[in-house]
Amino acid sequence: MSVMFLTVAPPPTFQFQDSERFEGIDVDFKELAYDAQKTPNVVEATNKPGLYEKLEGLQSRLHLCEKALAEYLDTKRLAFPRFYFLSSSDLLDILSNGTAPQEVQRHLSKLFDNMAKMEFQLDASEKTTKISLGMYSKEGEYVAFSEPCDCSGQVEIWLNHVLAHMKATVRHGMTEGVVAYEEKPREQWLFDYPAQVALTCTQIWWTTEVGIAFARLEEGYENAMKDYYRKQVVQLKTLITMLLGQLSEGDRQKIMTICTVDVHARDVVAKMIAQKVSPKHPGVSLFVASYTVNGGIREKLAYSPHVGVPDSAPARELAEGHGGCSQRTCVDNAQAFLWLSQLRHRWDDEAKHCFANICDAQFLYSYEYLGNTPRLVITPLTDRCYITLTQSLHLTMSGAPAGPAGTGKTETTKDLGRALGVMVYVFNCSEQMDYKSCGNIYKGLAQTGAWGCFDEFNRISVEVLSVVAVQVKSIQDAIRDKKQRFSFLGEEISLNPSVGIFITMNPGYAGRTELPENLKALFRPCAMVVPDFELICEIMLVAEGFIEARALARKFITLYRLCKELLSKQVLSLVTLDHQSRVIAPPLDGARGRCHRETLEPSVNAPISIV
Repeated sequence: MSVMFLTVAPPPTFQFQDSERFEGIDVDFKELAYDAQKTPNVVEATNKPGLYEKLEGLQSRLHLCEKALAEYLDTKRLAFPRFYFLSSSDLLDILSNGTAPQEVQRHLSKLFDNMAKMEFQLDASEKTTKISLGMYSKEGEYVAFSEPCDCSGQVEIWLNHVLAHMKATVRHGMTEGVVAYEEKPREQWLFDYPAQVALTCTQIWWTTEVGIAFARLEEGYENAMKDYYRKQVVQLKTLITMLLGQLSEGDRQKIMTICTVDVHARDVVAKMIAQKVSPKHPGVSLFVASYTVNGGIREKLAYSPHVGVPDSAPARELAEGHGGCSQRTCVDNAQAFLWLSQLRHRWDDEAKHCFANICDAQFLYSYEYLGNTPRLVITPLTDRCYITLTQSLHLTMSGAPAGPAGTGKTETTKDLGRALGVMVYVFNCSEQMDYKSCGNIYKGLAQTGAWGCFDEFNRISVEVLSVVAVQVKSIQDAIRDKKQRFSFLGEEISLNPSVGIFITMNPGYAGRTELPENLKALFRPCAMVVPDFELICEIMLVAEGFIEARALARKFITLYRLCKELLSKQVLSLVTLDHQSRVIAPPLDGARGRCHRETLEPSVNAPISIV
C-alpha cells in the first residue's frame, strides 16, 4: 500500500483524502514504533496508557485506506479485465510502474498466453522509447507487429493497445499466409510465417483441399480423394525428412507441430476413403478392411450392416463381389458425419476472418498469440471430447470432462482453446475458494472472452457451488440473450460472447463433493477414459522424425505394459507409471534428443534409442 500512497503520485480517485489519511497512519505508527524502541522491557512497552486505543484507531483508519485501494484496483480491472487474473501484489507492481513499459514486461506472461517481452524502438541516442515494434514468445520466437504500438499513457490503456495489436498481427499474418500458400512448396512456405500462422493456414488449406476433392468426386473423378491422400503422404514424408536435417530449435518445433496435425489429417482422409456407403443397399457400409498408411492403400472390402438393419445375402454379395457397386456409386460426400465431426478451419475472403466449424457449430478464431508451442496428439477420444465441448458452447452451456487422472481432461480443453486461438486460464480449485473469488474469476472471463478451466471443481464445498451455479447461469443467460452488457454481482459489466467455462472432475476420489443439481444442469458431461497410447506414441514418434513409428510405438507400449504388470505399486508410483499418458512424453523426448545429439538418423538407429 505504501507503494501506491507514498512512493508514487497517488491516483486522482483518492489523491486528497485517502493519501493524507495513509500518510498520517504512517507517521503515527512510526512514532509508536520509536517510543517502543526506547522501552526495552516488553511488558512496559505494551502497557503504556492509551496505546491500545491508538492501535485500534490506526487499524480502523487503515481499513478505510484498504477499501479505497480495493475500489481503485477494481476500476483498473474493469478497464483491462485481464487484471482479474493477477494477484493484488502483482497488480500494484504494474500500476506503480505503469509509465515504464520496460518494467511491466516481466508481468506480460501472466497477462497474455505466450508473450514474454516486447521489442522497443530506439531513438537517435540509442535510448529505448515507448514505441513497441514486436513481441517475443517464451520460446524465443519473434513476431513483428503489423503496425508499431504506442505504449505511453496509463498502463491499462496501452495494455489494451498491445492486446489489439497482437490480435491484428496474427490476423494479418493469416491473411497473407492463406494467399501465399500455393505460391511456393509448403516446406519453403512455412518458414516465412510464425508457427501459429503456419499451422492454422495449413489447417485452412486442408479443409479447402478436402472440399476440392469432394467436388471432383461429384464431377465423376472417382480417385480424387485417393490422389489427395497420396499428396498428404508425400507432404508428411517431406517434413519428416526435414526433421532429420539441421534445423534451429524453433523451426524444429514448428515442423514437429505441423507433423502432429498432419498425421491426424492424413488419417481422417484415409478413414473417409475406407468408409463408403452404397446407395443401392441403404443401411450397409463398405469398409476397407486393411490398408497401409505409408505405402498407399490396399483395398479389401468388407460389409457392415448399420444398427437396426438385418444381415442379408445381398449385403454379403455387395461386400464379396461388389454387388455391381462401382467406385463411382460407393463414395462419401461432404455431408458425411465423419467429415462434419472434424474441427475444420476455413478462411472467409469477404470478412477476412478465420472460422472453425465442427458439426453444426461455428466459432470465430480469437487470434490470441500462442507462440511456438506443441499441440496435443488427436485420438478418437480427443475427437469425441471436441464434439462434446463445442456443442456445449454452441448450445450456450458449459463443458465438464470427467474421468480418472491422466486421461487428458485439462490438456484436451487447453488444446481445443489453442485450436480456436483462445486464451485458456487453468485454475486449481480447493476447499478455500469462496463465492467471491469465483465471482471475480467469472467477471474477468466474461469481459475478456477467455476460457476458464477449473481443475478438480468438485473439491469446492457444496455451499459455495450452489452460489457458483447462479453466477454461471447469469453469464449463460446473458450470452443466450445476446446482451452486450449485463448485471453481475451487483455491477454492470461488458460481455464477450466467446467466453467458455469448463470444469474437470475425478469422480470417486476422497474429499470430492457431489455437484448440486442446479449446477449439473448447466454443464454438459463428457466421460474421459484411458486413451489409445499406441496411437499417441506413434504420432509423437512421427513428429520427432522416426519413420518406422508404428513398429516402435508397439514395442514402446509393450515395454510399459510389461513394467506395469511386473513392478510393485511402490515402484510404479515412484516412476509415475500410474499416471497413464503423462509418462509417455519424457522417454520419447529423450530418444529424440539422443538421436539429434549423436547426429544419427532416427530411421536407422531408432530401436537403439527407444531401448
